[in-house]
Amino acid sequence: MQHDIQLLVFYIICYISLFHCLNAPIKHTHLVIPTRKKVLLDLFSVDYSIKKSIYHNLVLILYESILNNILVILKNLEENMRKLTTILLAVILCLSIVACGVDPTPTDVVNSYMDTLKKNDTATISELYSGDTELSNFFNSTGVDTESLSEEFMSTIKEKLLAFEYTLSNEKIDGDKATVDVSVKTYNFKVAFTNAVSDYFQKALSMIFSDVSDEEMNKLMENTLSEHLNDATFDYEKTAQINLTKTEDGWKIDDFEDNTEIINALTGGMIEFATEMSDAFSN
Repeated sequence: MQHDIQLLVFYIICYISLFHCLNAPIKHTHLVIPTRKKVLLDLFSVDYSIKKSIYHNLVLILYESILNNILVILKNLEENMRKLTTILLAVILCLSIVACGVDPTPTDVVNSYMDTLKKNDTATISELYSGDTELSNFFNSTGVDTESLSEEFMSTIKEKLLAFEYTLSNEKIDGDKATVDVSVKTYNFKVAFTNAVSDYFQKALSMIFSDVSDEEMNKLMENTLSEHLNDATFDYEKTAQINLTKTEDGWKIDDFEDNTEIINALTGGMIEFATEMSDAFSN
């Protein structure tokens, strides 16, 4: 193709030069035909008008020949470009097929899960996670009963729960099992709930001899929790491990039912809070 382009440039230059020759006036005193062949030198012995006619005919022949060569080269270049375009399209198609055929790694699956969890996209979560996809049930797994709490309060909890940040590392694959480490940073629910419970008991003790209904006590608890949740700091950090199993559809995250570490990390220490409260009441 490079050789064809070089020839094309050469012929175009010749084409332009001959074009000027055809249009330039011919003077008898300056007419020179650069050849040593006698048959061409004899042209000088003929009449000037004949010389001019012969000269123009020769130039026209060369002009037409060069033009034909240019057209042939252009046709060859067009065919080569079509072949090159076909090859490039075939390569792109092959690369696309190869890329589409690559299964997501355990890290890819965990990253997709964490991203969809932040968006609370339960439909997509169910494709990646083997356990319960409802966020309220996920929070209940920490041991905190949310049934008596208002929708407004649960909305506040969900907003803060889904505000977590994360990084992934240390992927390990062993046959059809895999693990990925997740480092989570989120609101410190452990401190917020611990302070809220302490504050609630102080207020409840002052109302112990008052005629207070269960509904009013629940409202007091919710208001106290809301107050401390609003003051919660975004400084809880924990690293936990997520387990995955390879299925026919690819890697899928195992149920968190027995994985308290990841639940504790995602809920800002709520498992730690529940354990400490349980131990305190036991003692």
